[in-house]
This record gives sequence, C-alpha cells and structure tokens, in this order.
Amino acid sequence: MSRAVLNRLPAANDDISRRVAADLRRILARIDLDNPVSARAALFELVPPLIERWGDVSATAAAEWFEGFRAANGLPGPFRSVLAPPLPIEQVNARIGFATREAGHLFTGQTSEFADFMLLIANEYSLAPGHNTVWNNSARDGAAFARVPEPGACDFCLMLASRGFVYSRGTVDQTQGADGEMTRFHGGCRCHAMPVWEETRARVEYGYDPEKLLAERQGA
Repeated sequence: MSRAVLNRLPAANDDISRRVAADLRRILARIDLDNPVSARAALFELVPPLIERWGDVSATAAAEWFEGFRAANGLPGPFRSVLAPPLPIEQVNARIGFATREAGHLFTGQTSEFADFMLLIANEYSLAPGHNTVWNNSARDGAAFARVPEPGACDFCLMLASRGFVYSRGTVDQTQGADGEMTRFHGGCRCHAMPVWEETRARVEYGYDPEKLLAERQGA
C-alpha cells in the first residue's frame, strides 16, 4: 500500500508540470517575442503569478501526500503538514531577468530556445514549494529524508541521491554545500523527496539504495 502512495507524489508532480507548461505556452503565444523589450515587460508581469499559483498547488499536493504517506507507513497519531511558502518574488524576477538579458536568446532572435528555457524555469520554480514542503515536514516529524531519482535522472541528481539519508534540514545546509544543494531540483527534474522513518523499509520496500547508486557512479 505505501509503495502505491509513494508513487502518487511523482505522478502529481508530472500532472502539475504538464499544466504549468500549458499555461506558459499560452502566455508565450500572446506575447510578441520578436519585440524583446515589450516581451520582457510582459513576462515580468505574467510569469510570477503563474509560478506563485502553481507553487501553491504543488505545496498543497505535497502536504496532502506527506500525511498520506506517513499514515501508510504506520506512524502513530495525527500530523498536520505545513505548506512551504512560495519562492520569493525577488528570486523569481532575478531568474526572469537572467532569461531576458540582452545577450540571451530573447534579444538574439532565438525564440524557440528562449521558450524552452522559460519552460524549464517555470517548471523548476512551480515545483519548488512542493519539494520544500516534503523536506520541511520531514524535519518537523523527526524523519530522515532522501532524494529519490526517477528513471533517466541526470548525473547531478544521481550524485545527490547517492548521498543517502539526511536527518535534518540543518544537516543538509551544513554538509551539502552553502546553498543546500541536496534540496535543489533543476527544471524538468522528475526526482522527488521521500521522508524515511525506517531505513530498512526504504531500502527493501521502496528500492532506495544509496550505496548502489554511489557504486554505479564511481564505476561509470
């Protein structure tokens, strides 16, 4: 049962990713990308609300999933998940600013490449509150957490997944780099966070084997 519950989170994230992409494509279709100055202004107006709206959806989905996964693992007592906040608007605007810089794809007429880059940004930032919700509630509940790679995961994600079980948010920030890279997910990433109350169960039932991942990386 808990394995089926575990799989609901990546499925929910996939659904959110599709919806975010569809919404962003509609925005881009309304904007004249051949006029980069006006396009940049429109993107600063339209993209942050999209990211905030879907970020709230992803955080809510992750919170509900966390409570269900906790119950499926037989943890006693009620637990009310706390939603992670939306990403700061300054962070979102900084990323849009980078994407729309004069030396970038938008101003050099590479509109297809620009659209692809914006899709990655919207995906990454919309799902971030959901990932953060799982990390934060794992720490609140005294659980370890692990980064579970999906099939086709990139080398960066496999490297982080091979680091194994982490027991507090503070440990992540102290041991995984100043920016807490263990909690970072790139655009298009299908990996997800998993709370772990019992390492043996995570290994046997969920197939999470950080030592195997590490050995495979070192042997590559």
